[in-house]
Amino acid sequence: MNNVRDEEHYLMHTHMVTFIKTHHMAWLEAYLVNKKFDDTGYFSLLRLCQLFSARHRFSQEVSVETKMPQVDMTQIRDEFAASFWSKFRMTDTCDIINVDETSVYNDMPPGKTLTKIGGSSKVDKTQKHSDRMTAKLPILFILKGTPGGLIERHDIPTYPSGHVYVVQLKAWMDKSVWDVYVNDLLKFKIREVLQPSTPIPKLLKCFGL
Repeated sequence: MNNVRDEEHYLMHTHMVTFIKTHHMAWLEAYLVNKKFDDTGYFSLLRLCQLFSARHRFSQEVSVETKMPQVDMTQIRDEFAASFWSKFRMTDTCDIINVDETSVYNDMPPGKTLTKIGGSSKVDKTQKHSDRMTAKLPILFILKGTPGGLIERHDIPTYPSGHVYVVQLKAWMDKSVWDVYVNDLLKFKIREVLQPSTPIPKLLKCFGL
């Protein structure tokens, strides 16, 4: 199961049943011998596979198209981790600041809608996609919009003071936003500690740091 998902192939409980039929037929025949009906035996086996996958921390999720093979991502993670710790190997873990991140969605639309039988389930695209922004800790609010556009010129000045706000096309942490975060906010937090510190963004957790 791990190998199938590592290679980013589809994995279903029916695939597990097929695997058992192909490689463990003797066990399957012994399992089904006491079942009164074939349908009962099949659904019992399917339920067994569901429990097995849940016990090993597999869950059924909506599939998404891969943009980079998992093996390539693993290689990038390992190379980055080696490079990072080579550079900061002398830094004490107590001097490493965890920079957390979370996404905030405004007016999140439901994933489903009631539709008349035989009718369309389409929704207006203006309702399909909610506004999005990301909050970094210490708090930097990254709003989805065009840098220098209406949101930055007219909306942000009306927001509560005491925070730092920046606009990015997809509310992501790109290089320009990192520059704002480090220079306008994080450096003041680092000054509160006695010795130099190394910030590690939450994103680096996927790199094994």
